[in-house]
Amino acid sequence: MRQIASRPGWEVTVRTPKYAETQDSKAIPDAFLSHDSRDKEIAREIVRQLSAAGLRVWFDEYSLFPGDRLLDSIFQGLKNCNKCIMLISKNLISNPGWTRVEFESIFLREIRENQDIIIPIWNGVTSSEVSDYSPSLTGRVAVIWDKERTDATPHSEGQLAKLISVLYRARTESRQ
Repeated sequence: MRQIASRPGWEVTVRTPKYAETQDSKAIPDAFLSHDSRDKEIAREIVRQLSAAGLRVWFDEYSLFPGDRLLDSIFQGLKNCNKCIMLISKNLISNPGWTRVEFESIFLREIRENQDIIIPIWNGVTSSEVSDYSPSLTGRVAVIWDKERTDATPHSEGQLAKLISVLYRARTESRQ
């Protein structure tokens, strides 16, 4: 390292794990994952795959800590994320609680900022069911997640790659 650092115009910085932790805590999430708690296994798999691709995802299990103010933390995540991934399932559609509040909050943010933030993932729902929940969501291209697979593997690997690409593009655009 000394040889590299001694080259003209080169600099080496050593960062501790504590530095990385601090930077991660300040980083804007690439996505917020909104899901019904009954779909937790699928949500974990989505987060696992997005994290493996180097993306930062606001996910309740990893983003909430003892003592956090629940509403404040969730709304801060929704306010700061580049995109909001909505895992739309029969469970989410039938839930009038948290997931509905998250959807309405992010939908209002879209209107206020005049930009598309929601990325839907359909899991075992029909266009008609999604339309009954929110007609505006049926007009968006969605990732289709194969509900029959217990390992929650996406129906098409290409769809997950497209989702990752969209999230990276949103990260780049937010820095400009």
